[in-house]
Amino acid sequence: MTTEPPFTHRVHGRPLRIVVAGAGAMGLAWARAVHLDPRFDLVAVVDTDIRRAKGLTIRLRKPGTPVAASLDLLPEVAADACVNATPPDAHHQVILSALRGGLSVLTEKPFTGHLDQAVALTREARSTGRLLMVGQSRRHQPGTGHLKSAIGRLGSLDTLSTEFGRDYPATGFRARLAQPLLTDMAVHAFDTARFLTGARAVSVRCDTVSHPDSGYAGPPQANALFTMSDGSRFHYSGSWHRPDRPTPWGGRWRAEGPGGSAEWDGAGQVRSEPVDRSLADPVTFTAHDAAFDENPVAQVSPVLGEFAEALATGTVPWGEAADNLRTVAMVHSAIAAAQSGSEAQIDDLDAALEDGSGAVR
Repeated sequence: MTTEPPFTHRVHGRPLRIVVAGAGAMGLAWARAVHLDPRFDLVAVVDTDIRRAKGLTIRLRKPGTPVAASLDLLPEVAADACVNATPPDAHHQVILSALRGGLSVLTEKPFTGHLDQAVALTREARSTGRLLMVGQSRRHQPGTGHLKSAIGRLGSLDTLSTEFGRDYPATGFRARLAQPLLTDMAVHAFDTARFLTGARAVSVRCDTVSHPDSGYAGPPQANALFTMSDGSRFHYSGSWHRPDRPTPWGGRWRAEGPGGSAEWDGAGQVRSEPVDRSLADPVTFTAHDAAFDENPVAQVSPVLGEFAEALATGTVPWGEAADNLRTVAMVHSAIAAAQSGSEAQIDDLDAALEDGSGAVR
């Protein structure tokens, strides 16, 4: 039995016409990726700061590209999709406007700042037949795929852990977030854990640490322990206020199971170490992670390609909204656990999507 994709919008046989919303650093990366790929055509740029939007088009040597302060104010432009690179607090309105305007949407992570909004937007996408996809670029990092292969050699998984730490300056919208690390950075690791385990999170304990000298309004450090639906445990330790011993942007990872262990240094090497070497040999994979980390266009280009392929063929992509809700739920529940000081249960969101209530705990 074939399951129909949750979107009917199709574009093939010509370049995909893209509106980029958000002309900041990530908006520029997405716009460059669109501009450099013949599968796409950049047809407009939207930003609340018109001068910044015009500046982006000039940097791409496309000064005649239409610009506007919002999608609703955009002049009549033939477009197929919107790439949303606005700050998280603008995501809900931008995505909703794009969907209701007949556009499929590829949005930067995090999906939205509120789980209820993410559920409602997923239902809106289904009702309009448009594709709504969240760009979780770390799934496309070379080392991630190699680590998944190494984990497959373990037979089953008991524990998965990752450590992330950088001294990241508190600037822009991140400085104002109530939970900056969990909302904007840990979401990468949470999504990667789902990809690596093939399981969903069912509960979490979490604590966060504030640093008054960090410049962040909210805590830039967190530790979380998730129980996954396959019985494994996932431990996350992260900080945006670590002045020494920085990790790579993808973090360092370790997986353990009855068959052995696997480690990824986040910088280009994945090693699988079996318990019984009479049955299997250690394996080392080399990944070009540094090139990925240092080039924002390289990070978003494979996500764009997957988005285009989905609209051309109807293939459900990684990061399709209904799937990404499970990543949003991990963030939402980790924050709830940190605030309450007790374990938080994580709902399976299929029922909320099907009954139309959009209500989640």
